[in-house]
Formats: sequence, structure tokens, C-alpha cells
Amino acid sequence: MINFKKVASVITSAVMLGSTAGIAAAAAYPAPFVEGGAADGAVVVGANAASSDWAAALDLSQSLNAGITAAGAAVVGGTTVTGGDFVKLERTQDKFNLGNDMADFYASLDESELSVVLAEGIYQNDANDEFDFEQEIVLGPLVLQHFVDSDLDPDEVPVIGFDLSSGNFIMNYTLEFTPDAAEGGATDFNELETTDITLLGRTYYVAEVDASSSGVKMTLLDTANSVIVSQGETVSIEVGGVSYDVSITFINSADIIFDVSGVETNKMSEGDVFKIGEDLYIAVKNNLFDEKETGTSKADISIGSGKIVLESNQEVEINNEDVSENTVYVLNSYITNTSEDIEEIVLEWLADDDVWITSGEEIVLPGFETIKISMGGFNTPKQEDTIVDSRGDDSLMVKTTITDGLVDFDLFFLNSTNTGIEGLGEKDNHLLVSNASTATGAGKIFLQLNETENSYFAATWIDGDDSESYIYEIGSIDFESGKNVTTLKNEAAGGSDIKFSQVTDDADAGQIRFVLEAANDAQKTATVSLSPASSGTVYADRIVTAEGMLFKLPVDTSIVATTEDNGLNLTDASEGTTTWIMNFTEEDDNDNIATGGSVQVTMDLDDNDGPEPSSLPSVSLEETGDDTDKFEGYVVSDLATKFLHDKPTTGLSKLTVTYHGTEAFADVFVSESGAAISGEALAGVAAAGGQVIVVKDSEVSSVADRNLVVVGGSCINTAAASLLGSDTPVCGSDFSDLTNVGAGQYLIQVFANPWAAADSGKIAMLVAGYNAADTTNAAAAAKDGVTTDLDTTMVGPTAG
Repeated sequence: MINFKKVASVITSAVMLGSTAGIAAAAAYPAPFVEGGAADGAVVVGANAASSDWAAALDLSQSLNAGITAAGAAVVGGTTVTGGDFVKLERTQDKFNLGNDMADFYASLDESELSVVLAEGIYQNDANDEFDFEQEIVLGPLVLQHFVDSDLDPDEVPVIGFDLSSGNFIMNYTLEFTPDAAEGGATDFNELETTDITLLGRTYYVAEVDASSSGVKMTLLDTANSVIVSQGETVSIEVGGVSYDVSITFINSADIIFDVSGVETNKMSEGDVFKIGEDLYIAVKNNLFDEKETGTSKADISIGSGKIVLESNQEVEINNEDVSENTVYVLNSYITNTSEDIEEIVLEWLADDDVWITSGEEIVLPGFETIKISMGGFNTPKQEDTIVDSRGDDSLMVKTTITDGLVDFDLFFLNSTNTGIEGLGEKDNHLLVSNASTATGAGKIFLQLNETENSYFAATWIDGDDSESYIYEIGSIDFESGKNVTTLKNEAAGGSDIKFSQVTDDADAGQIRFVLEAANDAQKTATVSLSPASSGTVYADRIVTAEGMLFKLPVDTSIVATTEDNGLNLTDASEGTTTWIMNFTEEDDNDNIATGGSVQVTMDLDDNDGPEPSSLPSVSLEETGDDTDKFEGYVVSDLATKFLHDKPTTGLSKLTVTYHGTEAFADVFVSESGAAISGEALAGVAAAGGQVIVVKDSEVSSVADRNLVVVGGSCINTAAASLLGSDTPVCGSDFSDLTNVGAGQYLIQVFANPWAAADSGKIAMLVAGYNAADTTNAAAAAKDGVTTDLDTTMVGPTAG
């Protein structure tokens, strides 16, 4: 294998590799094709390259991806909370998925979940009577969703999180005195005044409690600091990091006047509150006047940085203003009382404007500011890409990963005028054979194959949460010793072929049994049957990817009937059907195949260019940024499959389906306001952003910001020609003159990636031979055992 860490430093050196090179004892996969724990590479092959070049490219990409997995880059990060009391909104068997809301996980939160801010306790009134209290939070039905908002992000990049608008109910907080109400005394709740009460883990001084027209009105001092001041002395009190000097300038049995750092108060009685300065208040808890001339009068006072007024059925006031006047929230209070006793205090928190909870935005309870709701990120522990794209202007193809590795095959092709769908497969001499029948037990599915048509087919086995899929093409039918020897070629880069020595031979690939039912060398036809090797069901009209997403293949209903939704009527090829619906189905959260969310994608014909994925009616798409022409959306389900629809202003559309293979979920927390969210969401390896994929040279701009492996000579790969400094194909002797590579030789050369930003540090590694066979050798050398040192040059193999 190539030592890619060393190659990364050989940015401009040409390296001729051959049999004299040292063999690496162990490859240094995957750097630089993995950056920060996620894949950062792509393989570029000529759109019209020989099949061997495509095979080499797929093989290299699979090898790189295997290296990524071995390097442990599939999962990174994870969100943690430090520095405070918190609860994560999930259950052991139920994570916070798209479409869930906050109320789905806990009917309420109490001391069991938040042992500090919601601790049970004892309240003591001014008569020294004690009353037990409990605290709880009930969360609102705030839904996790995929959205875009220009006020949140001027670049209009969509995010996953909580999009709140005015009136959204966020939560209720309740302090309940139980089993008995807190007694307020005989008149005007006087036994509740000049006491301390705990709300949401913080102590507040109760300055006043009065009856009002709406019920009960309570005045509290926030972050209160209490002290006893003696007449004739000065006491220093620190509030919010600032020290204040307090002294008594006048005192009698009814009134007191204070000096607070040069500010003199009015006459104050027990329970009175006076504003000293901006958000700073003094309250008299007790007047300890001593009439004796020899005695010393004192005052028990509290100074706080905010005054909070709670009144039944009214908005909470902070420093004489409603919460909504200075924040984007409404905070209402409700106090339940009987006569002079208080039963419970409720705070209702609502949004009063657009606010968001995302991995970069959190919300804090206004006024009290002791509790917040945060989101650490959206986790996708696995990522697997399936790409649906045009091949030229006359066929629609799919790239995905199945049981044996990466595959790239066509679904259907157009008629000669590109006005309708003519057949299944790539072209009339490379046909897809499908069958909507199913096989269970001793049942069989029969497929009629033709060597001159290069027939290929899918074979899929499903049994509950297990599955396998394979793509085979008829390789050859040869008459040997009176028998028709027939070969099925495995189309996956890492798969094995099947060879039947005669008719009636059978062979198993995983859980699928293949039988050669008939073969005719003269006519180049063969009949193959598929059935389960033991249990389960076998299909020939669908694929299940390596991670478990099912998608259906087209079935020509003019040949075989189907009750499935993947039928395509090709009876009149001169006109041709112009639309086909492709179905993608997730697993459920127990990994059962094809029982989860389902999406239908319309495959249509562009008037000018050819076939393309045109619409996803059931997925809400958001543009990934202003004028990007790329739109993303998610299945609202536990697995949250992502669809990226590339819809350029001109040219054909492309669809990338990113399947997460298991639950995708958000890290959502309710915590103390001082708790810190850290770490990253789990992110798996993804093909178009995490897995090394294969693209055509015409698509190189779509992977411009990545490290590239360019496979194939400059005669058939325009990206290769560009690396060698040419705007046109460079073939034969011209290629030799440019590279010093002749027949029977190959070249591996590393360049600074010319399609990436100049300071990106990305590379483009050319893997090219003089001819197709030499390119295959180059790819084998890159994959299987050659390592390079800086400035080392080695001569490649020569013909013969």
C-alpha cells in the first residue's frame, strides 16, 4: 500500500514505482485522506475510461475506506456536560430523534433528575414554622427539526435543532408546599415576609407579600447578601463582585435610614425595599432598635442585585419591568393560595420572539437565570452514501456499497432521441434483468441472461434484521467437454465470481443459492435461479446496502407483472415512459429491514440533458446556503436518512442518500446555567463527506476541496491531463514525452490539488499507466505494498 503520510509531503515529486521498491510492512492508511477523524478523499476516473480503470478506481476507494475503518475514524467525539447539575433528555431505549419533542422523555423533572436545582427542602416562615416543599419542571412539546432561518444564520445554512417562535411554551416550573401550605399568619401574609425561600437551587429574600387584585404579590431579592449592621459601624457587603459600605445614619423603633457607599436611603421599615442604584436594592429584614442609652441598635438587612416581583396571573417583573420588555421571553407567575397560606408558586416560560436551540445556541430561564436548555449536537454514528446520477445523457446510474463492497450500475437508459425510457440497464448491450417474484423455502426466482447483452442482475436476501445483496453480470458461456461452463462475474470490487461447470450446478453466495438451470453456448443464453440457502426471502428487484437501507430496482411490467411500486411499463419503446418512482426504505430502530421510514423519489427526464432524480415529494428540502443549488432534507424518523439533492441551474440533478444505519439522535440537556457543553456530535464515515468515493473527471469540481486519487492516463482522463499541464488529451508518445513513461510502465505522481484553494494543503495523486493494463498495475502498486520516501524515484516495470 502507499504510505499516504509520506506521499502527502511529496507534493511535487514524480515517483516511478516498480518491482525494485521496498514493500511496506504496514500501510499508513488513511492520512491524508482522513482529516480530523473523517474521510477527506475522492477517486477520479475518466467518464469514458475502460472498465478496468473503473474497476481499479473502485478497488482503490474500497481499500482506502477499509483503511478508514481500521484506523477507527468511523466514530469521533461525543457531547459531555461539566460544571453543573444536568439531565440528558433520553431514555435507555429511546433517544432524541428527529420529530421527537422534549415532553416525550419525562412527564416531569424533579429531584431524581436534577438533584441540585430541583432539590426538595424545608421552608421556615417568620414564626419559625417549617413546611416541606418539592420542585418540578414540566417541559413543553418543542420538536427537534431540520430548518433554516436567516436570523439565526445570515448565510442561510440549514441546521437541526429547535425553532421556537412567539407563544411557544418552553416549560413550567412549580414549587409546591406539601403536604401543608406555607402559613402566612393572620394578616397580609406577614409571617412569610423577611424570610428566605429557595427557588431553582438559589436562595431569595422575601421582602414583601401582599394581597392584590389578581391574588397574591411577592417581592423577592435576587442573589441576596444578608448582614447585621450595628449603629456607629460600617459593614462591607460584596454583591456581584462589587463591594459596598453600609452604615446606619438614623434609627428608631419604626424607621431606619442607611448610607450605602454614599447613597442615602429614605426612611425604611421592616420589609421595605429601596433602590440604591442600577439593579441594586437594599431591604430591611428586621429592625433591632434598642431604646437603652447604653444599648446598641442594629438592623438585619439584605442587599441584592435584582428585585423580582411575582404576582398571581401576571408577568414576572425584574427590577420594575416586565421580563418581556428586556428579553425575547415571557415569564408568567401563578400563585395558588388559601386565605393567608401559599400552596404553590408556578413560573410559565414562553417564547416572545424567534429563538433557537442548536449546537451553537442555548436558552436560559430569564430573570432567575439558574437553568437552561442546551443541545450538544446531532449524532449520526454511521454514514453510508448511495448516489443516483446520470451517466452521460442517456442512462441513470446508482453507486452504493453492498455486501461485497462498492458497486456502480445503471437502472435504465433512454431511446435514441432521449425522449423516453427504452430499457433497463446502461444500454441495449448492457441490460439489467430484474424480477418482482420472491423466493422462500424451496421456491425459486428465474432470471434469463444473455451474454451478448451483458446481462446483469441483483440478488438480495432478507431475514428480519439480516440481509445480503450482490450484483452479478453474465461473464461467459463456454462449451467445454460437452458441458456449458458458465461464469457470473461479481460486480463489487471485493466480491468473488461464481463458476458453474455444467447445467444443474449450484453455488452459494452467503445466504443465496444460485443454480444454473439452463445454458446455451451457441445462443449465448443462460437461465439462473435464486433461492434461500436456508431461511429468509430472496429478491431480484431490490438492493439492501451494507448498512441496511433498501431501495428498489425497476421492473419491466411489459415482461413480468408486479404488484410492487417499482414497475416500469416499457411496452412502447418508440415513445417511452418518461418517469419512474424509486423507493428508499429504512430499517426500524430494531434494525429490521424495510420496516422503517420510506421515501419515494421521482426519476424524470430533463428536456435538454437526460435522466435525473427530479423530486422528493415526502421530504422537506432546504437549500444548503444562499444560491448553492443544493438542497438537503431528512426522513423524520429514528434513523433520519439524509437526502442531498444537487439541482444546478443548468445540467442534470444528482441525489446523494446518506443512510445512518442506526439511530440518529440529538444530545439535549436541561441543566444549571453554569454547566458547560463540550465535545462534538458522533459523526460516521460518509461517502460524499466522509467516505472516499469514485467520481467522473467531469465531476471533479464536486470534490475540489478534497485529497484526490486520479486514476487513468491523460488520454482518457481530463483530470489527469490537467495535472500534467494540458487542456487537451495527451496520448501515446506525447504522454511518454511528457512523463518519461512508455509501454509497460506506469506513473504515480503527487501534485498540489489544482482544484482546491491555493493554501488548502490538499493533494492530487495521479495513478496512471501507458495503457489500461499498465494503469491496473499502477493501482495494484498503490494499493498493495509500495511505500515511498521523500524525493525517491523508482523505475516501473517494462513490457515483457
